[in-house]
Amino acid sequence: MKKIIITLLFIFILVGCKAQPHEISTAIEFDKIIAKSVVRYDLRTYEECSNGHIPGFLCIDNGDLSPVEQAIYNITNKYSNYKKSDIIVLISKNTIDAQEAASQLAKKGFKNIYYFRGGYDEYVNQKGDDFEPEVGCDC
Repeated sequence: MKKIIITLLFIFILVGCKAQPHEISTAIEFDKIIAKSVVRYDLRTYEECSNGHIPGFLCIDNGDLSPVEQAIYNITNKYSNYKKSDIIVLISKNTIDAQEAASQLAKKGFKNIYYFRGGYDEYVNQKGDDFEPEVGCDC
C-alpha cells in the first residue's frame, strides 16, 4: 500500500510540474518577454505578416500546413537547434492559433512558451502610435 501511495504521489508531482504556456495580455509585459526570447513566430497568414509584423518576429510560410502545424514543425524539426528551455514567443491573428501551438509545444517538453492574448491587432492597438511594424519577410 505504501508503494502505491508513493508511486501515485510521484506521478502527481510529475504531472503537476509539466510546463504550461503563459498567456500575456498587455503589450508592455509582452515586450519584456520578447526582449528575452530566442524564438519569435507570427502565426498569421504569410501575406498578413509580410504586410506588417512585430520587429524580430518570423512570418510563417505555411504552404499546405496550418500555421500551428508549421510553427511546431519549424521549432521542433526545421530549426532543431532550439533548446527546450529557450523562451518561445508566439502571436496570431486572434489568440487561438498561438494558444494551440503553445499547448502543443508544452506537450513536447518546451518549458518557456508565451503567447499574446487578443492577437496581433490587439497588440498594435495597445502600442498605439509608438508601434512601427516591420514589413516584408526574409524568412
